[in-house]
Amino acid sequence: ELMDEIPGSWDSLVESFVGHGEDTLVRLGDALASAQCDDVKRIAHNMKGSSAMIGAVRLSAWCADLEQAAGSHRTLLCSDLATRIREEFGTVSRALVAGDF
Repeated sequence: ELMDEIPGSWDSLVESFVGHGEDTLVRLGDALASAQCDDVKRIAHNMKGSSAMIGAVRLSAWCADLEQAAGSHRTLLCSDLATRIREEFGTVSRALVAGDF
C-alpha cells in the first residue's frame, strides 16, 4: 500500500532487483567456481535480503540455505542450491517484469 503512494517506486524496485540480481548471479557463479565460500556466503546473504524485500519468499529461503551451506563449506550443496536460485530468480524476474507478482 505504501508503494502505491510513491509513484514509480515499485517499478524502480523491480528494475533494481532484476538488474542487480543478474549481476549478483554472475558474481555468485564466479565465487562458486573458485570455491570462495566466504564470498558465496556474503552474496547469498545479500540476495536473501533483497529477495525478501521484493516478496520472493522461496528465493529468499534458498538464499538462506545457501548462506548456511557456504558457511559450512558444503560446496556440492552450494552448487545445487545455486542452480535452484538461478532458476527461481528467472521465474521471479519474469513475473515481476510482466507485473504478475
